[in-house]
Amino acid sequence: MFDPDMTFQEFKLQYVWIKKSGYCTIQHLHNRLNVYHGTQISRFLSSEKRIINYKLGERLVYSFKDAKVETIDAIIQRAKQSLQNDLISLMQRVRRTFYNNRTTAQTEWLEDIYTQTFLKLKEMEINIWYFIFDELIELLECNGKINQYEEKKILDKAISLCKPVRSASDLFFLFAKKLDKLNILEGALVNGKWRHGAAWLNNKVKPNVAYVWLHSGEGFQGFSAKVGYKGNDSFSNSCKFLRFDRIYNETNSD
Repeated sequence: MFDPDMTFQEFKLQYVWIKKSGYCTIQHLHNRLNVYHGTQISRFLSSEKRIINYKLGERLVYSFKDAKVETIDAIIQRAKQSLQNDLISLMQRVRRTFYNNRTTAQTEWLEDIYTQTFLKLKEMEINIWYFIFDELIELLECNGKINQYEEKKILDKAISLCKPVRSASDLFFLFAKKLDKLNILEGALVNGKWRHGAAWLNNKVKPNVAYVWLHSGEGFQGFSAKVGYKGNDSFSNSCKFLRFDRIYNETNSD
């Protein structure tokens, strides 16, 4: 998305287009135009003394012509460092876990809800990056620059937005671990009582809505999703995070 000669307005249009495309990925948001030694563009950037660093065989590090684009790129690089543990490494683990376990689902509808849970996490992840980009663009449009206090405020907020992702990820890891062990039920109740460690497909009250109920360190939690849900973009999902504590206590009090 970052081009060495793009103007701030061109960058903004590019960002809005990618965001609205429905197929935006983290890589799209972070990606710089790759420039290699010996190419025409590398000679052009060198003639303008905009090559910052060069190592044989590696991509060139360059500065941007527009100071506002340069500012956004620099802050995004610092944001990647700030969010390394709270978001980036966490979501790398989420992706590995998803692909390593998806074939262990006992039914097609369980695999579908597992996939939608993964998509929900990806949606939460990219929304954090959208927040950062939106804030940076708005500040640059209003003030023409971003000071250290404003940058810190944005990054602190982004870190706080990672907390729900952490909680949801921990539940997702438990889901993946239990994917081939869940009790597949015909309904939520067993002998009039709710049971965790189970999954069921509800075709009576809400047709094709599947539920997963797990017992985590934070209590009785789980997911629901409409099986076969199709939306408008690559992150579309109908996944909802649920808590079952009150229902469990009411139906299992004896």
